[in-house]
Amino acid sequence: MFTVLMGFAALGVDVGRFYSERRYIQDAVDSAALACAYKYGHGGTNADAWAAGDAILQDRNLKSNPLGVGVAYAALGSEVYANAIVAEQNLISGILPVTTNGRGCRVAITVDVPTFLIKILSPSLNTITMTTQGYAKSKGGMLPTVVTRYSSPPGPAVSDQANLFHDRTMAEGQDWQCSTTSTAGCTPASEGSPGREFVIFGQAAKATNDSSFRGYIGLDIRDFTTLDGSGDLIHEAYNSVPATVTVNVLKDYEASWILNLSYPGPDICVVQLPNFLPCAQIAVINGSSSGQFVTDYETTFDIGDEVLLQLYDGTVKTVPDFNLTSGQLTLPTSGSATSTVTYTYSSQFALSGAQVTTTLIPDNGTMTDDGGGTATNPFLSGCATLSTPAFTANPTPGGPLYVTYNQAWNAITTNNCDKGIYQAWLRGTSSAPYTSRIHETLVTINVGGQQRDFSLASSDAYAAVPGPGTQADYVMRTTTSNSGSTKWTGSNLLTLSWAKCPTTTDASILPPEVLVCGIDGNFASTSISNVDPGEDHTLNVQTLLARSDEVYKGWVRETGLDDVTNKRVTHLLQVTLEVGVVAGGTNQYVDVLGYTVFKITQISSNDVSGRAVTGVYSDPNDLALSAGKKIGLVPWEQP
Repeated sequence: MFTVLMGFAALGVDVGRFYSERRYIQDAVDSAALACAYKYGHGGTNADAWAAGDAILQDRNLKSNPLGVGVAYAALGSEVYANAIVAEQNLISGILPVTTNGRGCRVAITVDVPTFLIKILSPSLNTITMTTQGYAKSKGGMLPTVVTRYSSPPGPAVSDQANLFHDRTMAEGQDWQCSTTSTAGCTPASEGSPGREFVIFGQAAKATNDSSFRGYIGLDIRDFTTLDGSGDLIHEAYNSVPATVTVNVLKDYEASWILNLSYPGPDICVVQLPNFLPCAQIAVINGSSSGQFVTDYETTFDIGDEVLLQLYDGTVKTVPDFNLTSGQLTLPTSGSATSTVTYTYSSQFALSGAQVTTTLIPDNGTMTDDGGGTATNPFLSGCATLSTPAFTANPTPGGPLYVTYNQAWNAITTNNCDKGIYQAWLRGTSSAPYTSRIHETLVTINVGGQQRDFSLASSDAYAAVPGPGTQADYVMRTTTSNSGSTKWTGSNLLTLSWAKCPTTTDASILPPEVLVCGIDGNFASTSISNVDPGEDHTLNVQTLLARSDEVYKGWVRETGLDDVTNKRVTHLLQVTLEVGVVAGGTNQYVDVLGYTVFKITQISSNDVSGRAVTGVYSDPNDLALSAGKKIGLVPWEQP
């Protein structure tokens, strides 16, 4: 009986000692693997990564061993493998940085655990060999968000001003010298030379042609090209998401990928010009979801974290439809100039053979209800003369290769125009079979190299209310550079106003219905003077007479005199209001251009700001993007 009792005592004591040591060593190798993988994923070398794991083991985890056992492991380059078969999963001693399916680290420690009572019964079992392993790597990383790569395309810009062209994936200070078709003159962003800070997604991250889209996408709904026999879209859908899912349901699926820090895939392909591939077409999610998504990001990430995000060109595509965008039009006070208009067609629109005609709309009250801009606007004063025709010939689409192209303005001649910054629109009008497709894009006109400027770019431009009777509010924020020749100095002369109160967009509603507007709660006035850059003012819309399930659009104007040169500067911002709109269907999408890692710099209730810290890559698993993926422990058997 004594022998039996000793056997049970041995099981109780020595097995307990064994598992205590295993738990202790397991914590150590897991922590070391995480530290090693983090360093490796953020650009460290093999030696840097090994040293990070070694520091965790030596400085923290391998102290105060519960059994007092000395723990050793192989040095870098001297790893030990089971049965002398060199393979990652056979590692039994050492810290091994790996690059299989993303950067990671395997850590293994083999310890001879001394026995206390078992050796009395069986002297040959004076130790029990134990191998403990931990594996950490970059996980998932893809998030349901896209970032506008370009500001005011197509570039390049004439100077580094806030309202001009920037490639946001390039190092700040050089990001205005390249263009959408050439990166010459710019250097890709890096940790040491990041891109400029901007709102990467949220309320202030507006698409150039759709203020209701703020950067949130459905990773699981793709392909807006393939049609069935009836001409309806056949989407590719993943991860148990129905292909016919409504936008409201889709946003709940996508929010889970933020909170779980890992999208199971498949990866998204990217545009391969001149082809826009179906696998790069991703469903958009309406801006009314901004609050939910920003809350999820705030829960999951901290300032300083780095995230891997998809890039798009700033335009939301609709099936079948087209979009147009224009960069700043730069004119001399006297002389000649030209510029570029960029068109993007959905593949269905391109195949139809429809042509789009471009026309110029001066800021003369055609698009607004306030009578238009100042008389010194070159297209109102008569000092600017357009060639005939004003634009180069618009190509006839011959198939899907014509889904994007640049159209040039013909020569614009100026004669003694007044220096300043003004506004106009370009309108694109489609021929049959899509004669109802008519779109405008706002054009900023800089005459004579006016430098001092302000911006409305960070202002609210989208609001959604559950139904008529609920007031809609837009926070207008006037910003300018902090110092230098571009800082706005005419603060006492700025006037902010409703240029057009939100109006129905449904063409069948005649005459169009205009809602009631106010500023800072005062509905007796639609303008406010003496606005100082840095101030916030709230523009209000009363919806008592609004229609449910209707979209309204309006324009906000801000204007003033630069008190250094006494020259006029005017900016316009389009705002969108949805009243009781029921979201549904997925006929809008964006094209993914590539992947970039962004470092989060600010998180507010509506926006997430950041800077690019890498260039653009077509493969989300490129090792250069590892920093944007969260590090986590994975099963040892996983590749």
